[in-house]
Amino acid sequence: RDMMDCPAQADSLIACAADKRAWNARIAKGTLTAPRIVATSSYYLESPELTPADVSALAATYQRRGLDALKVYNRLSRPAYFRAAKEARERGMRLVGHLPKAIALPEAVAAGQASFEHGHILARHCFRRAAAWRAGALDTLAPATLLDAVIHEHDPAACDKAFTRMRAAGAWYVPTHVTREEDAHASDPAFVDDPRLAYLDPLSRWAFRDDLSGTANAFPGKRGEHALKAYFRHGLRLTGAAHRAGVQVLVGTDTALGGIRYHDEMAHLVKAGMSPADVLRAATLEAARYAGLDSDTGSIAVGKRADLVLLDANPLESIANTRRIRALVHNGRLYDRQQLDALLVFAKRQAAAPHNWAKLLWAFARSSVTSEL
Repeated sequence: RDMMDCPAQADSLIACAADKRAWNARIAKGTLTAPRIVATSSYYLESPELTPADVSALAATYQRRGLDALKVYNRLSRPAYFRAAKEARERGMRLVGHLPKAIALPEAVAAGQASFEHGHILARHCFRRAAAWRAGALDTLAPATLLDAVIHEHDPAACDKAFTRMRAAGAWYVPTHVTREEDAHASDPAFVDDPRLAYLDPLSRWAFRDDLSGTANAFPGKRGEHALKAYFRHGLRLTGAAHRAGVQVLVGTDTALGGIRYHDEMAHLVKAGMSPADVLRAATLEAARYAGLDSDTGSIAVGKRADLVLLDANPLESIANTRRIRALVHNGRLYDRQQLDALLVFAKRQAAAPHNWAKLLWAFARSSVTSEL
């Protein structure tokens, strides 16, 4: 699931809907080894200046482009948000993404938002001063002070009511705990210099480290680090509570190291209180249900698509065993361990190739979204 399309019909840097459809066609023909993209959301609706009329125009454009969902973001106004919800319903698209600050969680559930991304959603809602925060009354608090307040003024009753509404509406929750983990370790050199970054192109490595640097500057010193780590743990507790209450949880990452950190996210979900079986179900059958593809994939059965990960050890005994990959069957094609290792070597070489650096810099300079990145 790709949660952001490019803003225009084409872009020099960001892959657009047409690019993704072309990739999927090549995968189906067996000429490309890549993840199959099963849903693509719009470029995010973020600006507080967007009017309802603007949202309607964008929704029409995104529908013509063949996108599956409208993505809402943090600063969207109330009128623009509710117009987005209306457009999504009428156009057969989903409303997904963040929970804008101006919107209360029960309002978003009632409006039909299908999925909520990131642990912020529950943490900020299950907070005794949530209404004051949404109104801007807490904007003068230092970031670390606000996180401390969110944790220490937790409102379990508000959470319970939200869980009931989300479960009844069939809303999905994608906590992406790896993003909050990255925040919590933004000042840790070992984390900033994760050796797995060698698989990323230089622009993505820069973006990853720039995000961490921004977080470290916003939460300076031990005080800030302590607040971020406590907030990360708070998010895990809330995910466990949501799961126990029957909220549908999916595995997501929202990080430059998405494929690699997917395994980290599964481990975090186990720490949150989900069993390894629950997490594996969220990563397979529930993901297929979300995409409306559970008749074709998501479980092993005769007649379903041949997409399998074969492991050397039982993940029901330890979720860490999902990393012990012996082979992959993707779209009916077998990749043994030797072939998988060769793909890793290829990816690392491509990331380090000077000609790809040059292409990226040229694409970055021409992209319409450079200023926002």
